Amino acid sequence: MANKIKTVLSLSCPILFLIIAIGLFSLNISGIFFKSLRNPEIYSEKSLRFPNDITLNLEEFKRGTIRLPNESNEEFAIRLNRVVQKGLAHIDWKKCDIDKYFLRIPPWENYILFILNYSPYDNVFKRYHFCNYNKTIERGIGNCGDAAIVLSCLLENNGIKSKIAAYPGHVIIEVKIDKKNDIWWIFDPDFGVILPYSIKELTKNPVLAGRYYYSAGYSKDDTMFMEKVFAASPKIFSNYFTFSPKRTIFEYISYLMIWLIPLGLVILSLTIFKAGAKTKKIK
Repeated sequence: MANKIKTVLSLSCPILFLIIAIGLFSLNISGIFFKSLRNPEIYSEKSLRFPNDITLNLEEFKRGTIRLPNESNEEFAIRLNRVVQKGLAHIDWKKCDIDKYFLRIPPWENYILFILNYSPYDNVFKRYHFCNYNKTIERGIGNCGDAAIVLSCLLENNGIKSKIAAYPGHVIIEVKIDKKNDIWWIFDPDFGVILPYSIKELTKNPVLAGRYYYSAGYSKDDTMFMEKVFAASPKIFSNYFTFSPKRTIFEYISYLMIWLIPLGLVILSLTIFKAGAKTKKIK
């Protein structure tokens, strides 16, 4: 009787591992080929931070990130700022339904991040901001920090140096427009505004910022808010990784592990099958 139980267990465990592995592989594949993080309802969403906040679909966004022939650093950066602004919708991150626009990462995208959403110890995963800028682009939503990371990464990919500046209440990037003369401008891809000044220059005279936001069509309240923002001293990050290093590393590892876990289960089940077969031969 004991031997029969051992035999059943030796067969059922590897079979169970194989079933789980196949299920996880299928989940991952469905996320790659049959699912999208971008909910089409975002184009008709009424409760966005800005009117007509998103006008580019995913393909238009991707085409817009391709640098044109003979396009200077300045021309490309200015155009790219508009692309990011019009390709990402600024939702209310705290009030938005966590499943409508996949703030809670769905299991078919990354089942590890999905499971961690239920952790009582960390709220980061309940309304998750991607570190991978391509995932943010695909999802089509974000706030100022997300837009800043996307623009910074796209510029860096094209050899244009930038820094992420986190102010109290807002995040922008400072872009090196002219390498030769070391000229830096401030780009705000969330608001779609470009300020031809460095952070140091605006800190000395933040009223200059208000003029540009007001001329871009923003309200006096927004203008006054931005003047207060630029009057403060920001935290400067050299790139997206230094902006959130631990979460960036963990996210990368999690996307690797969602494939390694089922692969490990397959290897484990085959190992158990082989060990069982050897035992039978010895007997």
